[in-house]
Order: sequence, then structure tokens, then C-alpha cells
Amino acid sequence: DRVTWVDVRSKDAYDRCRIPGALHIPLYAVKTKEFLKGRQVVVMDEGYGSPALEDECRKLRGMGFTDLFIWYGGLNSWRHFGGIIDGEDAGRMYRVPAIAFQDIAHASDWMVVDGGGLVGNGGEDAVTIAYDAAKKEEFVLALNSAIKSRPRAVSVLIVTKTGEDYGPILETVEGIGALTYCLEGGWAALAKHRQMMDASRQAHASTSQSVRMGASGVAGRRGG
Repeated sequence: DRVTWVDVRSKDAYDRCRIPGALHIPLYAVKTKEFLKGRQVVVMDEGYGSPALEDECRKLRGMGFTDLFIWYGGLNSWRHFGGIIDGEDAGRMYRVPAIAFQDIAHASDWMVVDGGGLVGNGGEDAVTIAYDAAKKEEFVLALNSAIKSRPRAVSVLIVTKTGEDYGPILETVEGIGALTYCLEGGWAALAKHRQMMDASRQAHASTSQSVRMGASGVAGRRGG
């Protein structure tokens, strides 16, 4: 039977680039598509790991979508294995946003590579392989060696200081034995994201404390 591809990324991402013939259906809406129950369905997202996708697919199988699979690696993987991509912005499929870094950094099937020698400043669990345009072969050899030392790693996330120099690196590592991605905005974007998250948590904690103090005050007056 013919496979039905279901792309659950945002409509904007789907419009930019996609697998030819893939249906665009938001993840929350897949369960409403009864016609998919009798088909072999392959679900695809951005490709850098989504606990929400895995959880939803488990639920869908329990709801009768029994022949349903997740395509590992998204469009990047599809292209890696020779698949055709429709759209004009296929280069975006390599980019991973800072918000996804936390899950990737702790996943056994990923390896984070610091391509700029800055990992000591961030304290990240990353392999440092500084990129030098004059020593491309050495970079590839070191990267392949690092991949072999982590047999479970099938995806590599390359990170540099600001992410402005990914082009030459991606060209250099074309054809290595792993799916290659790069962190949008580099270490600088990750640091900014974490600062924003810390500020958000502090603001939330402050608001929660104020609410508790207000509630205690009201209760005290009522009891007086």
C-alpha cells in the first residue's frame, strides 16, 4: 500500500519546504482524520526530537491508527537518504532553535559539537572540534572519529559562537555518517534564551509569592 506522509510542522514551515505529496495536518488534529486509520501513515516534524510527538503517536495507535510511524530526522533525514524536497527554503531544515537544545543535549542519539572552541565558557556536554577552513580534512576526520566513539549518536548538532559561519562547515561535513544540524544563532542565542527563561521563571515565582501573600492577608482579615 502507498504510504501517506503527514507533516505536523507549522503551516509556515510546510509552505517553505516539504516532502512532495505530504499532507499538512497539525499534530492535535491528526486524531480527527478518520480516513488515515486504514492507511500506512508516516508522521514527520522538524526532526530534532519531540517528546510531544512520540506521546501523541502512542495515543493515536491506541485510537485505531495502528499502522503509524514517526520519520526520524525530519526533512534533513529525508534529503540525507536522497529524497526530493519541494520548496525554496530547504536550507532551514538544518536549523535547530535554542528552545530545543535542552532535550538534544541529554539525548543519547545526539552529539553536540562545539565548532568554535567555546564550550569551556558554557559548560556544555559537547565535543570540541574547532573548525579551521584551512584544515577541512582534519575536521572531518575528527568528527567521524567522535561519531564512532558514540555508536548511539545518529545526529550531530554543530554550534559556533554566533552561528554566522555554518555555511562552510555544513559544506565540509556533507556526506559524514550522521545527520547534521546547527544551532540557530549559536552559543550566543542559547545564552540569550536561557536568560529569558530565567527571567520568566523569576517573574512567575515573584507573582506566585505575591498571590500567596495576598491570599494569606485576606484570610487573616476575615478571621480577625
